[in-house]
Amino acid sequence: MDIQVRRFYLSMVFPGIFLLLLWMIKGIELTTGIDFSSMGIYPLRYSSIIGIFASPLLHGSLDHLTANSATLFILFTGLFYFYPPVAWRVFIFVYLATGLWVWFGGRPGYHIGASGIIYGLAAFLTVSGMIRNHVRFMALALIVIFLYGGLLWGLLPGQPGIS
Repeated sequence: MDIQVRRFYLSMVFPGIFLLLLWMIKGIELTTGIDFSSMGIYPLRYSSIIGIFASPLLHGSLDHLTANSATLFILFTGLFYFYPPVAWRVFIFVYLATGLWVWFGGRPGYHIGASGIIYGLAAFLTVSGMIRNHVRFMALALIVIFLYGGLLWGLLPGQPGIS
């Protein structure tokens, strides 16, 4: 198998496992009737510090999870394919930084979902692509801007119940 093709397939392993975990958690919620939303982040509540780790794994509905799944898969695959030396560090940083950001500065109420990870990955891929003087990275940055440029509107408060 060609090295680039193998690398591409390997870059999809973690995104696939991560998404499988998200869907398994939602499946457990749906089959047992248990709602894990209270394990999300409630800003400045010490009892919800666990939410920094748990909230990206939880989604309010199937629509919420479905909306995040394709985007997560594409951005994670781009990260692990184009930036393998730093991919794990970027993932861990984005995962923890977005959770801490919400815990310290979010609006009152429980926050769940992987949107923070999506914003963090999109920002990394875009900014990194722009500051590196390499055609592949700049092309990836432009693709991310083209596909996900509308994410900027999601930063503004809009729909009630959506953080």
